[in-house]
Amino acid sequence: KDDFPASAWKSLNVGRAKVTLGAKDQTRHPRVTVEALNAAESETIHLDPIAVAQGMRITLATREILGGKKEGLTFQVTGQDTITLSIHKPFKLIADQVELRDIASPFGKHDELTYRVTLPEQASWIAVTALPVGLILSPTFASGQATTSFLSGVPVATMDFTKQHSSGERVSALTGQGTISFPDYPHLGSVPLEEGEAIGLEQLNKFTIERITLQPEGGGMNVVGYGLVKQVRTKRGEIPIQHSLTALDALWHNARLAVFFTIIAAVFTTSLGTYRLWKEFKR
Repeated sequence: KDDFPASAWKSLNVGRAKVTLGAKDQTRHPRVTVEALNAAESETIHLDPIAVAQGMRITLATREILGGKKEGLTFQVTGQDTITLSIHKPFKLIADQVELRDIASPFGKHDELTYRVTLPEQASWIAVTALPVGLILSPTFASGQATTSFLSGVPVATMDFTKQHSSGERVSALTGQGTISFPDYPHLGSVPLEEGEAIGLEQLNKFTIERITLQPEGGGMNVVGYGLVKQVRTKRGEIPIQHSLTALDALWHNARLAVFFTIIAAVFTTSLGTYRLWKEFKR
């Protein structure tokens, strides 16, 4: 069951194989939400694989849902045009600032409409095409599934753990302590990271993200990656810090050493996201 009375629903005559929903006005942040037909529905919705081309930029940000009772994640893919969703049961589609273009709608110019959708039994899917600013997805993970591998195995060239402040300045996205360690080479020690310290990993080689784990109650995310890091830069406040530790010097001069990178504790409450992206999803 849903929260709408039976009189609120109108049947739509769908006479074609393809139905399109398009943005009314791109400046009003159009978005589409896909949910299970009722809150008790346990089946999850699966996002089909996304092809990531060389040079593509991915921006991640955590978000709170329902007062922090669920973990959410927003990621923007610049340069990606289309993704598909595989859904095999009836579902609910909430369209905000989006209009139905292929069939007549009996509801006029409402800003937000909810559709109940049942796809044919034969092969069918939902295709989402991005606006020119890039594809923005905000998945909510099922209970007990805060660990995700949607970026697993993707080669990474640069990682920047900062966010854009409302003033326009780049500031640290760290909200807790972290560390960079070398488990295969314990004699190299580790590099501690303090709250408020900006960090960037550059000139990465054979570096991939192994997993991303969301912290409970909107506490941020843990990012674990593996590969070669030739340059580590940090910045505390307005002072750039050059790490001249023996461990890092050895790393820079020995490309054979592998680095295990992990951010620990509650980090990235709105991590790796721009202020504009955060503002769009914090309405």
